[in-house]
Amino acid sequence: MEGRILDGNLQHAPRGYGGPRLERKPKGKAKDKVRNEEMAYPPMITFTLVVGGIGIVYDGESQSEAKRQFRLFIAESKTAGSRSSGESVTLFKNYEIIKEYSHY
Repeated sequence: MEGRILDGNLQHAPRGYGGPRLERKPKGKAKDKVRNEEMAYPPMITFTLVVGGIGIVYDGESQSEAKRQFRLFIAESKTAGSRSSGESVTLFKNYEIIKEYSHY
């Protein structure tokens, strides 16, 4: 009988979960509460800073820190002899380019 749904109100827990094999789906107010909790958390926004020749130098949730690092690496890119001299600097917000600097 393992792996079969016996009742329409039951759903499988993931294999290896360690908990009970079957869990009850919430009904009524409990269902609304689950739906509201899911909506209460906005999607996570991440900022990634990539410097050509170096790679990812920042990956986090702070927009202000990402922009600060962006400005610092632009200054470094303009400085001869620095580790990122002449390299491009690109800032992403959830995989979308929002700022870009290229020495050329």
